[in-house]
This record gives sequence, C-alpha cells and structure tokens, in this order.
Amino acid sequence: PALHLKEFYKRWKDVRDNSYDALVVTGAPVECMPFEDVTYWPELTQIFDWAERNVRRSYYICWAAQAALRHFHGVAKHQLRKKRFGVYRQAILCPDNPLFDGLNGFFPVPVSRHTETRREDLPAGRGLTVLAESPRSGLCMVEDPDRRALYMFNHLEYDAHTLAEEFHRDLNAGAPIAMPENYFPSDDLSCRPLNTWRPYARWIFRNWLRSAAPAARRADRASDAA
Repeated sequence: PALHLKEFYKRWKDVRDNSYDALVVTGAPVECMPFEDVTYWPELTQIFDWAERNVRRSYYICWAAQAALRHFHGVAKHQLRKKRFGVYRQAILCPDNPLFDGLNGFFPVPVSRHTETRREDLPAGRGLTVLAESPRSGLCMVEDPDRRALYMFNHLEYDAHTLAEEFHRDLNAGAPIAMPENYFPSDDLSCRPLNTWRPYARWIFRNWLRSAAPAARRADRASDAA
C-alpha cells in the first residue's frame, strides 16, 4: 500500500548521500535472466558502487550475491538442470574468520536456486575467499575483504515453513519441482519441518552485525571490562 511505502521506505535519491554501518541486498526472482536484461540493473550497480564508499559492511543474498560478483569481478552464473532445493550442510573452510565465532565445523542452510556460481569461476588475485561450501549444493559464502562484502548464495534468513511454501507454490503452478531434500522429517509431507538452521543463523548474523557496527563493538568491550 502507498501509505506503508511512504511511512517505512525511502527512495534511493533520498539516502544516497548518507553513510551506513550495514547494507543488506536481498535476492529477486530474476535469476534465470541475463543480468543486463533486468530493468533496474543500472540503478543496482550504482548502489553496489555506492556501498564501496559509504557502507561499513555489505551482505548480498542469493541473486544479489551473484549480481554483485558479476558487477565487481565479472563472474558468470550457470543454469542448473533442476532447481537446487533443500537444506544442506555447509563446511566452514575458514574457522578463524570472526563470522564463525561460536561455531564449529559445519552449519545447515536452506538452498533454493535455479542457477549457481562456481568456485572455478572466481578470479585469482582479487582477494576473494570461499568461507563455506557443500559438495551437494556448491558455494555458500564468499568474502570480498577489499569491498567489505559478504556474498551469501543461500538463505539463513528463511523461516521453518519457507521451503514448504515454495514447494507447494511451484506444485500448484505446474512447475517442475521435487521435494526439498533434508527438509521434511522422514520425507513425509504431513510432518512439520524443523528450523534446524536458526541457531546458526543467529550466531552468523550476530557476528556480522558486530563487524559492521562500531558502537556494538564498543559496548561489547565495555561489558567485558565491567
């Protein structure tokens, strides 16, 4: 509704002169289109460039992660033969990274993609670091320290029922879709799925926000000193 937009949203032209601790760019249902065919691609790339100068930490999710990698590093995305869909265990490859403070080894994450970014396409010498990945679902998280950016190809932010809603939506639309893997208990559609990734999501987002907000870091230090 227009009143909701007016109260809670701002136009790009009204905020582009500001600086921020953190920026989150979500995905969009355009992943099968060429990047340049997306109508707002020019504006989006302006926001990517602005974030380099005006944002302390940027977090790009799913298609937005692919889009930012395409803009900054020319990385291609690849169409999958079928939708990669389910909850997959991701291996933490950089356990000393502050993003994983409090975690150990692995974490589960929902995946819902028709395309993928491949490790072999990441350009060498650009400082890109693969932080987490799965042999079943591919790349999960890539860090770009020069741009203070995190590229997340999957969905820690999903609720417990999100994959179920997507599954039934696609079924009702007649789209080719398989049951999400590792999601419904015993692969029984009548069973309520469990949000096994929520504790890990909270830790990772908490750590990421701490890296973004200097005020939060000062508060943590004051608390530790007390």
